[in-house]
Amino acid sequence: MRRFALYAALAATLTLALAPAIAEARLGRGGSFGSRGGQTYAPPPPTRVAPQPAQPVQRSVTQPASPAAAAAAAPRPGFGGALMGGLLAGGLIGMLLGTGFFGAGFGGVLGALLQLALIGGLVWLGLRLFRAAPAMAGAPAGRGPVPDLGAGRTGAGFADGGPVPLRLTDEDLARFETALKEVQAAWSEADTAKLAGLLTPEMLGHVTEQLEADAQRGVRNRVSGLVFEEGDVSEAWREGVRDYATVAMRYSLTDVDVPVGAPPALPGAAPRETVTELWTFMRVQGGPWRLSAIQQTG
Repeated sequence: MRRFALYAALAATLTLALAPAIAEARLGRGGSFGSRGGQTYAPPPPTRVAPQPAQPVQRSVTQPASPAAAAAAAPRPGFGGALMGGLLAGGLIGMLLGTGFFGAGFGGVLGALLQLALIGGLVWLGLRLFRAAPAMAGAPAGRGPVPDLGAGRTGAGFADGGPVPLRLTDEDLARFETALKEVQAAWSEADTAKLAGLLTPEMLGHVTEQLEADAQRGVRNRVSGLVFEEGDVSEAWREGVRDYATVAMRYSLTDVDVPVGAPPALPGAAPRETVTELWTFMRVQGGPWRLSAIQQTG
């Protein structure tokens, strides 16, 4: 009886070891990583498909803005403001020393009025020079003309070189749905050559690390039966020669880890799961869209 119990325990252990592991092991491992250009660390707007806030990007080659850069971008007082600040400080010091607000005693009312007139003239002159500086330098005084973004797209430019809103076409949206299926299929086959044409170099590096980690464990993640359920656009924009689009997508699939060399299809190996993620795609100068970031929701 004891020998039978031992054999049963060994058989159960072997069965568990060879059975596919059910885990959140699809491409991305349920993480948030990649780059969204200048919007990498800004939360994508919620959508009907993904109303919950997106998780922040945890791994990215894009570095967040440094405190020094943020301070440099902060507005600074103009010439007139600096002049008035200095005069006000000087007047306060004069009062503390007992010489009056402008260096004159309380009886020197006429002198104070003359100083006020002089200060007013200097401030007026300084403001005139400050406002005329952009025109003399040939710099634009506000937003420039709306750039031509091509057929099917509209946007408003920014004089400071910021992002330009981008309108996506039906072909773009269809491409994102197709890319979802192609990326997951290439991941399931550990086809890095195929993935290289679907991902940005940064994303390819992250995904290759995950595939190598699976190979060291002697397993491969198998994604099957993927069904795209619905999706909508969170935001789309242009930065220089690069276009970005963040899309919320809900899809269902079967996701299991199996030993290397196991058949690609294992019916009933794992229950289906429904996933909602934000995928960001990027293209350069109208080239093919490539996956550049994945973010989880909730």
